[in-house]
Amino acid sequence: MIITPINYQRKIEPMSVQRRTPVSFCALKSDTFSPSQDYETNRKARDKFYEITDLNKYYSKFDRDNIDRIYRLDIWKENLKRNYYDKNPVLALQIFESITSALSLDNHEQPPIFNGKVLNTTIEFLKGTENFQSAFKKTYENTLRHYIISGECEAGKTDTTWVKIPSKQTAPENFHENLEKLKILSSRKWCTKATHSQAYLEQGDFYIYYSNGEPKLFIHAANKEIKTIQSGGNSGIISYKYADIIEEFIKSEHLTAGRNELIKLQKAKDTKTKFLILKETLSTAIKENNQVEIFKAAGIETKRNSDGTLTISHYGQPDEGFTYKDLGIDENRLLKNVTEIEGNADFIRSNATIANDLKKIGQDASFMYSKIKSLNNLEYIGRLANFLNMPNLTVLPNLQYVGEKLAISRSINIPKLIKGIVLYF
Repeated sequence: MIITPINYQRKIEPMSVQRRTPVSFCALKSDTFSPSQDYETNRKARDKFYEITDLNKYYSKFDRDNIDRIYRLDIWKENLKRNYYDKNPVLALQIFESITSALSLDNHEQPPIFNGKVLNTTIEFLKGTENFQSAFKKTYENTLRHYIISGECEAGKTDTTWVKIPSKQTAPENFHENLEKLKILSSRKWCTKATHSQAYLEQGDFYIYYSNGEPKLFIHAANKEIKTIQSGGNSGIISYKYADIIEEFIKSEHLTAGRNELIKLQKAKDTKTKFLILKETLSTAIKENNQVEIFKAAGIETKRNSDGTLTISHYGQPDEGFTYKDLGIDENRLLKNVTEIEGNADFIRSNATIANDLKKIGQDASFMYSKIKSLNNLEYIGRLANFLNMPNLTVLPNLQYVGEKLAISRSINIPKLIKGIVLYF
């Protein structure tokens, strides 16, 4: 059984990250990539494959995640051993390293679900590319989603459509098949990617909106009554970007939204209005990177220091419903010459990667999940500090003082810290 998209919305688009002719067949031989003829290369690849397929390396500290994580990895391991380990160990190694690249003890990430047809198609599609290992996982997942949505095992295409996944009550005979499809089609940010998928699908149908191959939001409904509308992560906020799409879909499918969801939807529409006004108002300031005007519009006060640098009152995104990036603002440029943040600094939803001019944060500093990779001159944090789940940051070379507790991953080095209660995770 293939899930049929709600076709009036469906649009198939070429996958922007790949510029290859789509492959429309699925049954390829295991020697699609020519194996290395070098004995030593093959020996090293087999040894490395044996080492990295020790599944004990991939357990999460979140026990419920391990049910799906280890089960999926075991299937990948056995299939790669059976089909590639002897004939092409380098290829087997590259694939397993790619699907495990995002897994760590501290996160909820899941490897993709194995599908032999999609695997063969992905390998052929990427044949001859120099960045096979880095491109494999994303290409495989896009191809798998397109296959589940359209029934076509074809790499290089993505979908823009609504997809319905029936609940156990709606289609009890296909529940286990639909459960796997919910896991495949869910965003990595949703708990339906693994841990809570069964409980939720037992309770109601899922309608997932895809844009250019990416899951953007879902509606969870039982008997046409909406239980939840969610876009992005688990914030409970509906993105302004999809307010009109959701409203149109609810009407077309004759769904009923309760008071809480209607309030969230109206807030998304109000946020869209605010966003459009702010973007128009700041058009010149954005183009010229007028930091003072941009910060002012976000409710952040600024002071020009004697050396020409800036001190700002606090830091965060301009609205809980949209980011600086949504407005077309480069946060690296916005934070240039900002040496002090007097109050709290919230970088959780930030798209900044470098803030090397920043020296002091007066109160709490939250960098959890941020994209920051360089804070080379940060010396002082007045109160609590959170540097968890920051895969791009390896060192805080000049941090000396944290007023209260510092929660930090063990992978981040803090060589000069003098004061602070350090909590390693």
